[in-house]
Amino acid sequence: MIAIVQILFRVPVLLGMLFLLAGCSLSGPGLITGGAAAAANAPVMIGVLSFQSEPSDTFAEKTLSLQLETSLRNAGFTPVLAAAGETREQQIEVLRQRGVNQFVSGEITRWRSGNNNGARPRVAVKLAVYDASGDEVLWTDDESVVGTFSGAVTATANSAIKRLVRRMPVARLLADASSERYEPDLQAALGGEKLTDSENSGYQFLKTANTSTQSVEPMVGRSVALYYGDNPPVDQLSQFDRLILEADAINEEQLAGLTANGAIAYAYLSVGEVGPHRRYASRLRSEWILGSNDTWGSKVLDLSNPAWRKFLLERVAVLHRAGYKGLFLDTMDSYHLYARQPEEKARQEAGLVALLQTIKQQYPDLKLVSNRGFEILDQVAQYLEAVAAESLYASW
Repeated sequence: MIAIVQILFRVPVLLGMLFLLAGCSLSGPGLITGGAAAAANAPVMIGVLSFQSEPSDTFAEKTLSLQLETSLRNAGFTPVLAAAGETREQQIEVLRQRGVNQFVSGEITRWRSGNNNGARPRVAVKLAVYDASGDEVLWTDDESVVGTFSGAVTATANSAIKRLVRRMPVARLLADASSERYEPDLQAALGGEKLTDSENSGYQFLKTANTSTQSVEPMVGRSVALYYGDNPPVDQLSQFDRLILEADAINEEQLAGLTANGAIAYAYLSVGEVGPHRRYASRLRSEWILGSNDTWGSKVLDLSNPAWRKFLLERVAVLHRAGYKGLFLDTMDSYHLYARQPEEKARQEAGLVALLQTIKQQYPDLKLVSNRGFEILDQVAQYLEAVAAESLYASW
């Protein structure tokens, strides 16, 4: 089948939504912040501070940061993400230098995945908006969501984030500001709902105007198709700019036909797991294996093991010789199934970073797309052309 997945393109930074990032037309309100003296159509910028969780869960924190950024953008904001790894004070200072004068932070109070035995995923999140000092709380709220049976915890988290953003006073103001008519104060704009002085003080985004914003770059060179089957429909797929293919199912003649019109072919490469159907599955050594993923019947591999990384590099060489110009790196976070302690996760992530570094050193022209791998994005962003965000709204 042909599939399109949610994608994050680094153009010029590693943020965005979907493959069709450029050329998308967005209609919505331009805003004046801090009163009517500001310039017309100025965006409502809001800094997104790193999420906090106890015990610390890097995967959950980065996933929710991206989901919050998306929900804020959809609500009419211009979110600016803080750099991960810095202290809260450092994040606020850097964002303030970029012109941001309000910040939102999140706390994860519950994060539980579902399972095949009937347990539902459960997520509880708290959001707070702060003033320019980062000290005064302008608004805060929390949300707890129980997902569906066999649903993904990330989809459950996304539901919680969306509900919270919709309840933010400014987001509600923006949602009502799709025409030239606007109310003289925030209370009226919110349908007469009375706000406390504290709530009102931080939300002086009072005037709106219709605008239509379109990206400068045309939507050329951005179309992507994923095809994992055999017997590819060459006439259809060759019209895309990028093709992500299952190399084991594509022969030399088919690859030549698919790329004859200029499409760039990316080979699927699973770096963290190997399924029983792989041609090289029998070559796996026991010391490379962390355990099994019972859902897929696959083996979860130890990315900290240099011998396993060497084996993967040999596979990269085979794909490169076959004519593939890029790689789609999958199962980037499968180590979470077995690496439970922070030091164990750190070893796996260091091995993953080392693998991508070596690939780019040996094949500098090879384009890389990562499927997830949020935990190491800060370290490998310079090596990636794009990031796919799979399993945000489903469990596979």
